[in-house]
Amino acid sequence: MSITHRPWGFFQQLYMQERQSQVKLLHIKPHQSLSLQSHNHRAEHWVIISGTPTITINTTTRTYNTNEYAFIPIGIKHRICNDSDLPVEIIETQISVASPRTRSLAIASQLQSSLMLSVASPRTRSLAIASQLRRSLLL
Repeated sequence: MSITHRPWGFFQQLYMQERQSQVKLLHIKPHQSLSLQSHNHRAEHWVIISGTPTITINTTTRTYNTNEYAFIPIGIKHRICNDSDLPVEIIETQISVASPRTRSLAIASQLQSSLMLSVASPRTRSLAIASQLRRSLLL
């Protein structure tokens, strides 16, 4: 599991399936944000593990809390901002166009059920979610 540092924080790759899906832990430092971006060949699913990020999806911007979920469709502009004094951690699942829609829905369902995990640390919770996602992707 490689860690890649960015000016806004870092991400850790938790899982990758050849050109079809990828799962990352995003760690956004206080008062930092990712650039406004869009992707033509993948959708993204975000589960907030800790913190209160402000997320823009298309023209809607709102604050999310721990255990909330955001879906970013293919081609839609999006951004994560951390305006707080504490770090934000998000599990990001990327699903490429090549993946069947049913797999995407299964992963989203798995993510939502994973939010019920009652583990102490965000890192342990992140690893547990990644483990469940691996099982889902092998369906």
